[in-house]
Formats: sequence, structure tokens, C-alpha cells
Amino acid sequence: DVLIEQLEIPASYVANQSAQIQMRTDVHFYGCEKNTKSCIGQVYNDKPFYQYLNRHTPPCCLEKLKTVFQYIVEELENTGIRYWLDNLALRDALEFNDLSHDAYEIDISFNVNDYNRSTSLKRCYDSRPFTDLAGYYWIKATDGHYMKVQFSKMNEIHVNLLPFEIHGDRMIPKGFYGNKAKSFSTEFLHPMSTVYFLGRNVFTPNNVPNFLTMKGLKFD
Repeated sequence: DVLIEQLEIPASYVANQSAQIQMRTDVHFYGCEKNTKSCIGQVYNDKPFYQYLNRHTPPCCLEKLKTVFQYIVEELENTGIRYWLDNLALRDALEFNDLSHDAYEIDISFNVNDYNRSTSLKRCYDSRPFTDLAGYYWIKATDGHYMKVQFSKMNEIHVNLLPFEIHGDRMIPKGFYGNKAKSFSTEFLHPMSTVYFLGRNVFTPNNVPNFLTMKGLKFD
């Protein structure tokens, strides 16, 4: 199916001239695949351009995002890496057991001491980007020392892999920064908890409501 809409960009989207946001007057959603770009497009202030138009994430992108997530969780669990669902995806899991209609990425945090248990994660962490045998593209982010796993090299729908390390009684970000780089008490990870999300049980911190509040994320 093809969706073609003539859209006007709100002034708030382009008010900050330093951001150099490109004006767009039409959007074509064809349904993205591994050999096409995603439909998500530009992200400004943590919001894709279509959210400024009161649109939700295109269904094709949501499905690809879920596919990448399932692939990564299998890799982490099969190789024994200690991980936990984090940030907005964790809130979605608590509220809906699913992704919200506005999701465009998923954050998974992990214990950096375990990274060498996964050949793919170690290769991405230590060297250059690469495409694995299943066609997923592993790459370090340009805005910090964390990893992204994309649906493909061309299609940038992705799951973020955020490394944390133990420092005394705190979990601290390992080499990345920004609003996701908040340290927290190791008590949230001892013991771990689980939540049913996207058709499977995944690991989370315990006391998720307090954890999200500590992160500054509101939830219903």
C-alpha cells in the first residue's frame, strides 16, 4: 500500500534554525524493507518529524523494530549477557506489554563486563561496523560510546545497546552521555525482575515504577 499525503510542517519544528531541519512538504510511506530507508526520517528533540504532525510511527517501522528487538534479546540471552529493558520501552512494557504507537527505537541496557560473551557485540564494541549473517547492521553510535543494531545498513530502525558498569553500589554509564546516561543504585538489579513484552518475558530492574520515576519518566 502507498500512503501519500500533502503535509504542512508546524513552525515549532523548524523554529530552531541552528538545528538545520530540512523542510518537507510531502511524505511518501511505501513500507520499508532491508533494502530501503526507514520511514522514520529526521528526529528532532527526541521526536521524529511525523510526531510534530500528530502522526504515529508507520506500521512497517514498528514491525521492523519489534523484529530487531526479538533478534537482539535472543542474542543476549543465548550468550548469557546480563541485560534489562530500559527507558521508554520499559515504560511501554509496564503500561501496555507492547510498544506505544509512537515508538521509534528501543533501549536495552547491559552489564559491560559481559560484552565479550557475544561475538557480535564484542566485534561491534571493539572494531568497525559490520553486517551479520542475518543482515542486521551493528554500529557504534556517533553521539556516545554505545551500540546500535539496525534492521539493515540502509534501514536505520534500531535497538540501542547501552553499556553500564558497576562502581561500588552504583551502576554508571560506560562512555555514553545524554539524558539516558543516569547512574542508579545496584539494588534495582538485585534481584532482577521480568515483564511480558512483545510476546515474551524480558529482564527488567525490580520495582519498575520507582526506577522509572528515578529516570524522570512519567507513567500512568
